[in-house]
Amino acid sequence: VHLVGEAADMFSFAVVLWELLALKRPWEGLLESQIMYNVAEAHKRPQIPSEVGPELQEVLELAWHRDPNQRPSFAEISGMLINALRGSSSEQTRFRSKLPSTSSL
Repeated sequence: VHLVGEAADMFSFAVVLWELLALKRPWEGLLESQIMYNVAEAHKRPQIPSEVGPELQEVLELAWHRDPNQRPSFAEISGMLINALRGSSSEQTRFRSKLPSTSSL
């Protein structure tokens, strides 16, 4: 069991990325013990929003790989993120439309 290290950090990074993309908290309404079971034993991951393009979907899926040894390094992920964001103005437009207006902040 890998509790700490780059693979665990990669998993956590993907959860934060998911929060930014979904604009909500993962596993909302679940107890900590339920979250731990769902992630570690049942290998469940948050559902990727349909608005997420294939490049970012791949980043999340790789970072959440069931086998921690198969998760990419941060060097690999950073290149994938740059490519996904560089070539995806439609992706940026989709997420901007989901953001709350600054007047409501």
